[in-house]
Amino acid sequence: MSKSDKKEIHFEREMRTAEVINYLELVIKSLKEGKIVIEHGDVAISLTPAEVIEVEIEAKQKKRKAKLSLEISWALANM
Repeated sequence: MSKSDKKEIHFEREMRTAEVINYLELVIKSLKEGKIVIEHGDVAISLTPAEVIEVEIEAKQKKRKAKLSLEISWALANM
């Protein structure tokens, strides 16, 4: 994949807890099915997870704010 083939989606928004749960459940369902499709606006990215996935979790808590970051990544097969 060349730099010109690169696709990226980034969005941030506030959601109710139930909405976040539904979104994460859809991601988990897609992961189990072997294909994750992320869409935002007119951009869609289709990801096929590898057999081995790297997981990074970071949790932070301050006086008035808490943060949980979850990153999952994998190497792509030779294309």
